[in-house]
Amino acid sequence: MNKNYKSNKSQYAIFLVLGLFLAVVIENSSYVDSETALFEVTPIPTVQDSGTSTTLLKEDILKDPKNLIDPDFAVPEGLEQRVGFWFEVYSKYDSTNKIIHHMDFPWIQYEIYNISEILNRPQRFPWINPEKADKETRIRLSVVRSELRTLAKKLKKKDLPELTEREKQWVDQLQTLPGSLVKNVRRAADRVRVQTGQKDFFSKGLSISNRYMPHMERIFQEHGLPKEIARLPLVESSFNKLATSKVGAAGLWQFMDGTGKKFLVINDHIDERRSPLKSTEAAAELMKENYMIMFKSWPLAITAYNHGPGGIKKAVKKLKTKNIVKIINDFQSRQFSFASENFYSEFLAALYVEMYSNDLWASIDRHATIEFQPYKLTRRLKPSKIFKMGSISKEELVDLNPDIRKSIQVDAMLPKGFILFIHPEKVSQLENTRGQEIANTPVAN
Repeated sequence: MNKNYKSNKSQYAIFLVLGLFLAVVIENSSYVDSETALFEVTPIPTVQDSGTSTTLLKEDILKDPKNLIDPDFAVPEGLEQRVGFWFEVYSKYDSTNKIIHHMDFPWIQYEIYNISEILNRPQRFPWINPEKADKETRIRLSVVRSELRTLAKKLKKKDLPELTEREKQWVDQLQTLPGSLVKNVRRAADRVRVQTGQKDFFSKGLSISNRYMPHMERIFQEHGLPKEIARLPLVESSFNKLATSKVGAAGLWQFMDGTGKKFLVINDHIDERRSPLKSTEAAAELMKENYMIMFKSWPLAITAYNHGPGGIKKAVKKLKTKNIVKIINDFQSRQFSFASENFYSEFLAALYVEMYSNDLWASIDRHATIEFQPYKLTRRLKPSKIFKMGSISKEELVDLNPDIRKSIQVDAMLPKGFILFIHPEKVSQLENTRGQEIANTPVAN
């Protein structure tokens, strides 16, 4: 009896453990799915773009068939594939598509991993599925890396085994690179990277950009600079005026604190990096400066916006060339990383996608261009006073002046001479109220 009891107890314990294990597996079903996916790999799929409407191919658009773009920003010979990669990132793949590709030659793609099914699973908490998607994407990256290493071993054998269709696709791309195919495949395994598609973010940026673009183009033209540069915030921030990077860069133009203070007011209560128009004035000044330092070369000046003029000068001196394509391909520096070597290509891709956006999108809900009038404070003034004097709501003032968001929150005094942007119809009321106030105020004050 005792033995039977012990036996039943042991069986019960086993079933209990199995039950707990199954519960964990079901709760973390994404892990099982990702492991199963290791044996169900498919070639790079064709992404369907329901929101795309165009008769022009990528290759056609990058030749600017409608002559919409200044020749200074024609895609340089030798940069077509790199620009083409970013063109597709911005206009073809949305953020549910993870492009697994070669870090040094981004246009060499191994797999497009779609995470939409993972994101749409039933969930208890909103962050669970994105975390699972990230985890499974990392697994896919590891799978691709492992398969590339296996491919290198296959190619090294005297009697070459039959390659899978997936492997044949990779060989077709990698054998276009100079040097030994085996070495290139082996190196490719160490240089695998994931790029998230940006089409949905870019589309949103296009919608918002129309609020500021006409004013930004005017600012650049007033500075004697090409209006095309006004598209750079599509790369830097997707026109999110509240954007802040991990390293502290802020606003549409992603100015760092140190660089921003050369041109803008940045203190505890005011941060003009957040003002789309004031920061555009600063960007124009910086670009003009970069252009003169960078041998009057826009490819170098724009790359210097990301990498810094000192680093680009070092590249020019080391390689004895001002050719951006040669610098991207040949300059070796720990600081000149993936972000820097792709920055000009990203800018060109964003420029061409934006200029041909009506051909690439069936429709875009573009925001109305803002109307405003600059208003210079003739004395120190609190935001609360401005609300009363001009019958301006807090929301209206913040919308046109995001640089004083903190000042408005604590009602901190704005300095004399500070420029506000006010809706034109409110300026006359502000002037009238201010005039009456001055008339009723003793001169001594």
